Amino acid sequence: MSTSRRFQDRRSLAMATTVTMSALLLAAGWGIPGLFHPGLVPVVATALAIVLAVVVVGIVVRTGRLTERQFVTTGAMAVVGTAVAAVGIADPADTLTVNALLTIVPVLAASASPPRTATAFTTLAAGLGTALCVDSASSRGADAVAAGASLTIVVVPVLLVWSLRMSMADVSRRYDLLARTDVLTGLLNRRGVLPLLDGMLRTAVGLDATITASVIDIDNFKAVNDTHGHTYGDRTLESVARTIVSAVPRGAVVARLGGEEFLVVAHHAPGADVAQSVLRSVRAECAVTVSIGTSRAHPSTLDRTDDVIDVDTALDAMIARADEAMYAAKHGGRDRIAIGHDTVFHRRTHSDTLDASAAVAATLVELHSRRARSGRPAEALAALSERLDEVIAAASSNDAVRYVTALSTVASLDQCTGIVMEQLGSDRDDAVRVLVQRSRADGVSLARLCDTVMSSSLTPS
Repeated sequence: MSTSRRFQDRRSLAMATTVTMSALLLAAGWGIPGLFHPGLVPVVATALAIVLAVVVVGIVVRTGRLTERQFVTTGAMAVVGTAVAAVGIADPADTLTVNALLTIVPVLAASASPPRTATAFTTLAAGLGTALCVDSASSRGADAVAAGASLTIVVVPVLLVWSLRMSMADVSRRYDLLARTDVLTGLLNRRGVLPLLDGMLRTAVGLDATITASVIDIDNFKAVNDTHGHTYGDRTLESVARTIVSAVPRGAVVARLGGEEFLVVAHHAPGADVAQSVLRSVRAECAVTVSIGTSRAHPSTLDRTDDVIDVDTALDAMIARADEAMYAAKHGGRDRIAIGHDTVFHRRTHSDTLDASAAVAATLVELHSRRARSGRPAEALAALSERLDEVIAAASSNDAVRYVTALSTVASLDQCTGIVMEQLGSDRDDAVRVLVQRSRADGVSLARLCDTVMSSSLTPS
């Protein structure tokens, strides 16, 4: 579960607790003689609080969380209801005490809602609080003090929570970048390179094009460390990484697989040409040599109706063939290139031209929305789960790949939604809606759009 989603769930629980406690306090207040003014105002406030508590608790118990629209509606009712309750209290001192409760909803909005929602709630609560304080003040001078106190009580906690939220979002992005990047060289690691390779492989299938994978290994690197020390070895890795990046064609993906091994995947460029460029550059600019194994990869031409690719399987196949060639280069004397066997990606016939991963993602979106609005959620979940299983099955030919496909698609959609939530300051529903609209407008699958969004988020600003 993403950080934004967890905060939304906690916000829903906090909202349910707030309205429940408010209803209980108002109901208990009727047992205190003289607490309320005579008339309908306190009666209306109490009734509103009870109804609101029942509605919010019911939604949270039923669905697990409030949607952004539900939060805005119930939050506005809670703020207005609190102000009405404060007006109905006879003692001005008690009125100011209740007035402090106006801060709760703006703070909850600042924790997970879009900026415009948090600003609207803060303005509403500050305005109502100021009006109540001025109305309860005993003199004109006290009016200004009361207004300032009301603004401070509402605005300061909201600013603190919003600042904390932004800081946590920034930390989350940084940790995500670190998790996908090799710290020493600044290159992508295996986890970070997968989304980019997915896009390259799908493009190759769609265009019936060939891509090349090259595994590059520094020769005698253990001797470098043993002779000159690990600090020198680290500098050597950095130097080789920079040289590889400058030598490969534009659009190629460069990653560090671990140790002294690097991976280069390129399209529209012969593997031998890429390898020769890297080999010459390392010879000229670095104090070490490298052995390179390269292998071509291309899709099967049996049919052109489906481009479903298992990224992990494809990547493993490319690396394995190129790795074998790299070891052949080492056994042949090092500081040279060896060409490995080709890798062929097979495509299965599928009656639906919709990308299978997009079908999985679209089903997940519907599953999420149906869960929130369905009157019979158990039946809706069961039906959609069956459909989800069907589209996952259509994406692959065996159970092992089925579950890999399911997990990778779910993770992609969840991570992408979290990124959009942070970038737009929106809730999960709005983020999913934006993704669906963008995928339709661009004419690409939802799964592919998610890969693009996640890949772009890896680039430091």
